Formats: sequence, structure tokens, C-alpha cells
Amino acid sequence: MLWAVCGLCAAAQVVPSGTGDVQRVLWARLDAPLNSGALKVGDTVRARMERSWSSPHCMIFGGSIVQGTVDLLRPRAEGAKVTAVTLHFTVPCVEGRPVTATLIALLYPKKSTSKGQIDTYMDMPMGIGPGASGRKSTDTGVLPSPSFGKGGPEPEPQIKIGQVTGVRHVTLHVPTQAGVDSVLTTPDKRLELQAGTRLAFRVDIGKP
Repeated sequence: MLWAVCGLCAAAQVVPSGTGDVQRVLWARLDAPLNSGALKVGDTVRARMERSWSSPHCMIFGGSIVQGTVDLLRPRAEGAKVTAVTLHFTVPCVEGRPVTATLIALLYPKKSTSKGQIDTYMDMPMGIGPGASGRKSTDTGVLPSPSFGKGGPEPEPQIKIGQVTGVRHVTLHVPTQAGVDSVLTTPDKRLELQAGTRLAFRVDIGKP
């Protein structure tokens, strides 16, 4: 059943770690801005998957919610040199069980560059000069189709564990041992992330 729908899955992304291991990457985007000044322990942070993800033991559809819980919140004002936020993320397999999604990279928000047929049509220049009648048709059957390279969606970037790109003053600390959550830190008084920030996860099958 899992591989019958694998046409929906994101292309495999390899993530080099310190030991040379590779994993499939699950990508999601923050549903809303994150501001540590407005958070308390136990609060929920949500991200949404744009593509499906699969392994031999778990299938997760695009659009699924990756739900984070604030496990630890340490403001810089308490005497620490940095503001720290620890988040525990889970995501549900189609099979009905939640699995842990460990945050391994953070990238700046980026709008999708893919366009539908109507968007492509509206971007076409209108006629110029005497007798020009502009766009000729709105029949999507004769409009140019959006291009996705070799017939699939644009691949997500390859990343390194702990990478933070385009998000100022934020550092991501990814644990090397199992059962420990990643920690986001900043030297600022508040840790802030924009809505749409891209989150890369390692899915830990067998861990709720």
C-alpha cells in the first residue's frame, strides 16, 4: 500500500551527519509566526507538510500537521547568555500512530515558484499595437503547463544537520543521542521565526 502511492512522495533527500549516516528528510513550514516572548511551557507550535513522506514502516501525507510542544523555555533575562526554546515534534503516520520528528535544520521562508495554468496564462503579455486583442483564450486545455523539471516537483535543498540558513541570530542544536529534543537559541531577548519558515525533520520511527 505504501509504495502504491509513492508518486506523491518527496524525492529522497540525504543529510550527511557527523558519522556519515543518511536519512530521509521530512519538510514542513510554520503555520504561524513563533515568538518566544508569547510562549509558555506546554504551548503548541504547528507546521504543515507540503509533500508526502514515506518509509517502509510509515506513510505521512502532504498537508499533515507536524505538531510541536514547548518543553523548555529559558529567557535570556533569567541570567543566561541566550534565549533557549526546546520543542518536541510529532507527526502521525497513516497507520494511525504518532512518531517523533526531530528538527535538524531551519531555512528562511520561500514562496513556491510553481504556477498553475491560469497563473501562467495571466503572466503572458497582452497584444500591443493597433488591432491587438490581448489574451486570446482562457481554455486551460490549450495553455502552457507549468514546468517542474523532469516531470516532478522542484526538489528540496540538501542540508546539513544543524544548518540554519537565512534566519538571523538563531542557532539550532541537534542532539546526537536518541530521546533528546533539538534546542533553538538566540542571543536576543526573544527568539522569533516568521510564518512559512522551512523546517527539516528526521523522523524517528518507533518513537512516540
